[in-house]
Amino acid sequence: MKFLRFFKQKKQKDFLVLDFGTSSVKGLIFEKRAKVNLIKKFSIGEIEKFGVLSADDFELAIVKKATQKVIDELGIQEQISEMPILLGFSPKILKARIIKVLVKRKNKGQKITKEEEQRIYRSVLKKAEKQVSDQFQKEFGIIPQDLKILKREILGNKISGYNIHSLLGQTGENLDFKILIVLGLRDNLKIFQQLKTFLGSENINLFHEIEGLVVTVRNKNLTGIFLDIGKEFTQIFSIKKGVEWIGEFPVGGAIFTREICQNLGLTEKEGEELKRRFFKNQLSKGVRQKIEDIVSETSKIWLTQLKEKLRKKTKGYTSLAGSLYLMGGGSLSPGIKKVLERESSKAFPLPQTLKVNFLKVKDLPLEVQGSIPLSPRALPPILLTFSKYAKKDY
Repeated sequence: MKFLRFFKQKKQKDFLVLDFGTSSVKGLIFEKRAKVNLIKKFSIGEIEKFGVLSADDFELAIVKKATQKVIDELGIQEQISEMPILLGFSPKILKARIIKVLVKRKNKGQKITKEEEQRIYRSVLKKAEKQVSDQFQKEFGIIPQDLKILKREILGNKISGYNIHSLLGQTGENLDFKILIVLGLRDNLKIFQQLKTFLGSENINLFHEIEGLVVTVRNKNLTGIFLDIGKEFTQIFSIKKGVEWIGEFPVGGAIFTREICQNLGLTEKEGEELKRRFFKNQLSKGVRQKIEDIVSETSKIWLTQLKEKLRKKTKGYTSLAGSLYLMGGGSLSPGIKKVLERESSKAFPLPQTLKVNFLKVKDLPLEVQGSIPLSPRALPPILLTFSKYAKKDY
């Protein structure tokens, strides 16, 4: 009997993902498997006051209320203190950047020893932190003391232009490194600690969705520009030979709600409901045409912001290669896909028409239990399921 018990398969533990946007909390339960993850449950709790997501007491209470709704719907109140939990946040709280560092060795003819390898890595990571701090000071006026570096991961090494897995035993002069930095403002990140206390679990780690997207595109051999269009932000991930760069701009699905409200004299809640019904094609022909005109013009405003962001990263155009993938709640707007397809030849200097696709659940290495409806809005938290959970949370 003992012999048989030894070979008995150990029961898999369920993981909980909570992704905090500026207008909702998305939660899911999944089982981590070798080849595909199994999504067991999914829930969304709307944050009643749009765009709060901060550590202020009143606003934190609203976020907690939405989180509790998700926990109740998932039915995990009794188990949550023992569950491994992955937390994600909108770009208002959590940001990521790709930093490239060049190193020139003096002793290029000698093989790299273990000691030199560690010394190079320490130096490279320190330089990457300095570069990202300089970027944020120049772009946003944020001083380095107000930033908190959460994670530093070397995604790629090159010597003399050739990709290598390890520096150890290599020779050469010019070394190139690509580093992923995950960071945020110290004041904004206070909400992470407060939510950890609220959830009552010690087994909580913080992740950025790019950590899961990297794994996904590598497994599916996908390349192009990936756009996560949230409520207040659009995140841009340029992926060709790995992640080339990451950026965001503060325009998302909320711009459509605001324009609808201003044009039709509606409250924010009424405008949001009308927008959702429009997305689902549940409006009469006359009302739909009016909303379509508003959405079409608003989509051009969004496109202008995207073009400006990409213009500053001209090398990113080569990564497009005719492919662009949409995800996030804001991508549900019909105007977004239409304006990208219609204006792509003018917006982007490409020799061919830009193919606009949605990143879908079926594109990912996972299974869904039962008939759980998973729209593009669910993709950001689903991507977190592919993160390297065992990695240290700095």
